[in-house]
Formats: sequence, structure tokens, C-alpha cells
Amino acid sequence: WNGERFPQWGIHQLPSGIGGLTALQQLYILNCDNLKTLPESIGSLSQLRNLLIHGCSKLEALPKSIQNLTALQDLYIGDCPVLKTRCEEPDGDDWPLIQHTPDKYIGYICKC
Repeated sequence: WNGERFPQWGIHQLPSGIGGLTALQQLYILNCDNLKTLPESIGSLSQLRNLLIHGCSKLEALPKSIQNLTALQDLYIGDCPVLKTRCEEPDGDDWPLIQHTPDKYIGYICKC
């Protein structure tokens, strides 16, 4: 592993220590079929500008702390059916958490 991408580990959750990566500017979470939740510590990624979540069919919701990502400019959520419903404007349960993000792409198709 060369440090550029995580191998396909079949993870069920991201490590809570991810919040310590405060200089991280981009986070791509792709094809984690078993991922059910994101840690609340993700809200500590104060420099995060781009977040892409794709192909995480079991992801149930966004953590409440995602609203703390004030530097977030682009949010992409695709091929995540439950999350797509939760993030739809204006009635999705998670919409209030992401409405501050300038560019949102919910339900898009990614050629990742």
C-alpha cells in the first residue's frame, strides 16, 4: 500500500481517529458496501473542502457533526439510496445538516 488509497478492506466503519486529520481537504469514500455509519469525529475536519460518498448502499445517515464542516464547498452523494432520501431538499432528515454547503450533488451517477 503506497498511502494514496486505502485498499478494499470491506470496512464497516471509518476509524474515529479520522477527525485528527484536520488538514485534510478531500475525502472520497467509495464502494464501501458494508459501511453503516460515519463517525461524529468527521466534523473535526476543519479544512475539508470536498466530500464524495459513493456506492455505500448501507450508509444509514450523516453524522450530526457534518454541519460543523464550514469549509466544505462540494458534497457528492451517489449510489447511496438511503442517504439520498435523507439528504433531499427540503424534507430529508439530513438536509438541515448539509444545506450550508454551496455545491451539493445528491443522487448523481459517478464513473469512479
